[in-house]
Amino acid sequence: MISHDYKAIFIHIPKCAGTSIEAVLGHHADFSGYGRQDHRTIRRLKPHPNPIVAAARRSVCHMRYASRMAALRAGFPYANPRSMLTVTQAQFDTYFKFAFVRNPWDRLYSVYRKLMSGDWKTGEYGIDAPMEFDEFLERFAADPQLKPQTAFICGEDGTVLVDFIGRFENLNQDFATVCDRVGLAHVELPHEIKGPGGDFRAAYSPAGRDIVARQFADEIELLGYSFD
Repeated sequence: MISHDYKAIFIHIPKCAGTSIEAVLGHHADFSGYGRQDHRTIRRLKPHPNPIVAAARRSVCHMRYASRMAALRAGFPYANPRSMLTVTQAQFDTYFKFAFVRNPWDRLYSVYRKLMSGDWKTGEYGIDAPMEFDEFLERFAADPQLKPQTAFICGEDGTVLVDFIGRFENLNQDFATVCDRVGLAHVELPHEIKGPGGDFRAAYSPAGRDIVARQFADEIELLGYSFD
């Protein structure tokens, strides 16, 4: 998400408390329900190096912003207009860019638990009945919808493009760092979407643990996570 008020760019990786962070930064003001989050990656938010292409992309986003605003005013909101905000290259270079990440084994288990609770995205995955966690990992660990966290925060060459990476495991302390950087009073993050909790380690079989280790090897190495 982009906040021109705070001169910040937040990369919202699913299941990393991003909905709560967006709420505090005002991204959900006047908009609620599904479609309020902005899950664009840093690559999508970074302006194209060709100024003509960059201008064309901004124009498309501006038209989509206007369309979403019109729907919102008419009482038929379908997606958050703020998720169509853009930045110039100068803004991208100077805005504070940050993301929050999470242990990939924990994140995958959180996604699974949310889907099995009847989340609306169940249909997108083609899940029509409850399944065991190992089956979910075998079928969906490589699904594009569960792209690695590195895809959100890194450029095409693998370079990290955000200025600060907070951790879900150290959420409020790291968010206090964000508040200091953007000039926001320290606040405790609201629990916008509360997960089911529980120790993710107990849910894994050796096979499931290895699936995540293989599929998300790059982010495990980059972010320094381990199963234990």
